[in-house]
Amino acid sequence: MRVLFLPLLFGVISINAQFVPEKSTFFGGSNVDNLLEIATATDGGIYGTGYTYSSGLATSGSFQSTNAGQDDAIICKFDESLNLLWSAYFGTSGSDFPRGMAVLDNGNVVVVGSTTSQSGLYAPGGLPISSGSGFILMLDENGNRRNECDHPSR
Repeated sequence: MRVLFLPLLFGVISINAQFVPEKSTFFGGSNVDNLLEIATATDGGIYGTGYTYSSGLATSGSFQSTNAGQDDAIICKFDESLNLLWSAYFGTSGSDFPRGMAVLDNGNVVVVGSTTSQSGLYAPGGLPISSGSGFILMLDENGNRRNECDHPSR
């Protein structure tokens, strides 16, 4: 049986081959939260990314635990039962929007997006950024930031 996961505001709904909802969850805070992309993880879990104005969404130990700007990207992972495993913000003082996401064969997840932030998003030794730049963020399956891929896209 094929299960389809659909973005739903900032949540996920699972439907079976007959389009009958099987399970769902919401994830968000007290402000604007938008889920833009979802992808199935190699271990059966579900990644989600979007943007948020809310605070308090990052899980303990995440690489960025607070919303640092107007709106930051949020990346999260749910298990097969749609329980939240981890979540983290990504952004600085400007607006940071994810535009796409892919799960690699090794379980890492890559998020690409755009930013109006002018500093703070790139890895040590990365390219300088300017307003209107893009970003590439790589995380391992446990939500740990992989710095070798955090360079802006231009």
